[in-house]
Amino acid sequence: MIEELKTFISVVEFKNFTKAAKYLNLSQPSVSNHIKNLERYFDTKIIDRSIKQKNIYIT
Repeated sequence: MIEELKTFISVVEFKNFTKAAKYLNLSQPSVSNHIKNLERYFDTKIIDRSIKQKNIYIT
């Protein structure tokens, strides 16, 4: 879970999955999987991937 949270923080900082992946030395699909794992864990959507600019949901 710690790695997923680090990934989430990087996505928020960079506002971009690819840049976060490069920073973390991960593949872009790994970043997506980390975010999906967090969404499953918290049972809520935290990033809206449907638009170019990612929206972060914090509740």
